Amino acid sequence: MVNGKLPDLDVKAIQGIDEVYGKKLNELGISTIKDLAACDIQEVAKKTKIPLHKIIEFRKKARLVRELIFFESFIKKLAEKNYTIQQAIEIDIEDLKKLTGESEKRCLDFLQQLAIITLILDANVCNSTSTAILQTQPYVSEIPLPEETCIAIDEIADQVFLELPAKIAIIGASGVGKSTITALVQNEKVPEKHIPTITCDVDEIVIGGAQNIYLHDTGGQEQFGFLWGRWVKGADGIVLVVDSTKENLKESKFFIELIQKETPKASVVIIANKQDLPGALSPEEIEKELGYKTYPMVAIDRNRREELLTIFANLIKLSPRLTNLIPTQVKQDTVIKEQEREIEITPELEKQIDDVQKEIDAIDKQIAEIKEKIKAQQELGEPFYKLNADLLVAKLKKRKAQQRIRALLMAGGESKVLAYDVHQEMRNVTYVIRCECGHIYKTLAKIKRGLKKLELICPLCQTKFEVPKNTWKELYLAAFPD
Repeated sequence: MVNGKLPDLDVKAIQGIDEVYGKKLNELGISTIKDLAACDIQEVAKKTKIPLHKIIEFRKKARLVRELIFFESFIKKLAEKNYTIQQAIEIDIEDLKKLTGESEKRCLDFLQQLAIITLILDANVCNSTSTAILQTQPYVSEIPLPEETCIAIDEIADQVFLELPAKIAIIGASGVGKSTITALVQNEKVPEKHIPTITCDVDEIVIGGAQNIYLHDTGGQEQFGFLWGRWVKGADGIVLVVDSTKENLKESKFFIELIQKETPKASVVIIANKQDLPGALSPEEIEKELGYKTYPMVAIDRNRREELLTIFANLIKLSPRLTNLIPTQVKQDTVIKEQEREIEITPELEKQIDDVQKEIDAIDKQIAEIKEKIKAQQELGEPFYKLNADLLVAKLKKRKAQQRIRALLMAGGESKVLAYDVHQEMRNVTYVIRCECGHIYKTLAKIKRGLKKLELICPLCQTKFEVPKNTWKELYLAAFPD
């Protein structure tokens, strides 16, 4: 156990610190996370020429590692079983309950806290580092932290980082297509019929190169109206969905007032859905009536996904570098979907999938029962916060089971490149690789002068995979023609 001391991990364990940044920090004597947490950001930025905002981000991450205190009983049990940080974050909630003997709420609290670590530490570090490194007591600095000369900048940076990941709230009346838009963003099957969202669904999404963006899809029924203000608070961006009818436009004015009252500083866009239907109002008409930038959309059209992701990226002001990766993301996701459709279902695989599907069916039954209880409590005017928490837990279990089915489908017994895409003047290549363990991972490879072979590592099982030379040799010649 670390017993309250800041983990003495190498400074490059921090996500975002590459070899170049790591070398510059090492030259100043900053070699560990502990050193980084105590550094003077002004001095480091000046001497290393690393941008100040980067130093602020890196030091904040180091201090967050220090501030996170984990439950000792959890760490002890996981460390005894030799769990890595990555294995711990992926453990099934039921398995964690059995291993620790703790309640479901305590297990969820632990996993939520552990998730923060995966945002701070490099993925390879999470895969190879034991949970034993995680601190279980408050950290007490052995040396006083230096006085700050840029407190205002530091406070703003700290606030921004603490509020990450970005939150996007989707609001609108019932039946306008909010859940369909969420499905399109996630590249999931569009619902064939309208199933009302109860309270709120929270999903983690990827937009271009930005990970860990949380999408809050709120229920549009009036009985949950008292929750709408709570769900939009703290949102970085709000998407108001309308169905492009005059009747709905009148309803939507209420949501405009809600936004202006609860989140006046949030970025807002309007999605004019169902533009394919006769009599649909034009985006210009809707924008004139509601006062916010309006985009036309047909959410059941899968070809509109790239357009929708770009709208979301601009909403939360993603940098052009990340937004430009959206076409690559859409292309790669399409390849993965096609790969899933080509899988041959053997009797053995079918049985394994059926077993997991039975779990999903049982969870669906549980979700339906909870929704009925929420409805009954709502009609009685009684609070249902505990039921709402149970609903979110059940949905989390369902998503994990669905991920297990996908892993079963994708296990192919070999590693191979599914797709690759070139960007940044042909010097960098993004690969989509299916590992022999079944995991599909995306990774960025840099084509460097003198490159003899390209070897990539699966973040799940650490299997090494040598990329076929014909996928990068021509790129190498194009990047370095001399």
